[in-house]
Amino acid sequence: MTVNYETAPTAFTYWNMRRKGIIQSEIARHFGISRQAVNRSIHDIERIILSDLLEMARSSDVMVDWTSAVKGVLVGSSRQLGGLYCLIIIDDSGRPRVFYDTRTLGIEHDNRAEITKIKDVIRRSLGLELRDEMTFRSILGSLYG
Repeated sequence: MTVNYETAPTAFTYWNMRRKGIIQSEIARHFGISRQAVNRSIHDIERIILSDLLEMARSSDVMVDWTSAVKGVLVGSSRQLGGLYCLIIIDDSGRPRVFYDTRTLGIEHDNRAEITKIKDVIRRSLGLELRDEMTFRSILGSLYG
């Protein structure tokens, strides 16, 4: 499922800028509109994003532990996959990305490529730089702040 924000591309742009740390007044100045207009747009798109995250969790049978519409992130555990930790994030283009921690079940394999993908999505979408040696769980912990 791809989340479609074409009905509110400007609101998604404002929200994406804000989640990367740009304050609403700077966004308003950049686009030549009022801060209140930016605030309303962001508030509206956050409702849509939260709904989309929860729908993704429901359709993937993920029990929700934590969600942030501000960041576009949902953390939970998969019922169908034996409690695997799951991260659902709306990327910077509006697509949901789903990642599972296979090590939760004790499956030993080299997951560095998966961790690199997760960190890349987080860097592009949230503007956060994560340390090289981070594990799936430590990445989840860094998103709670």
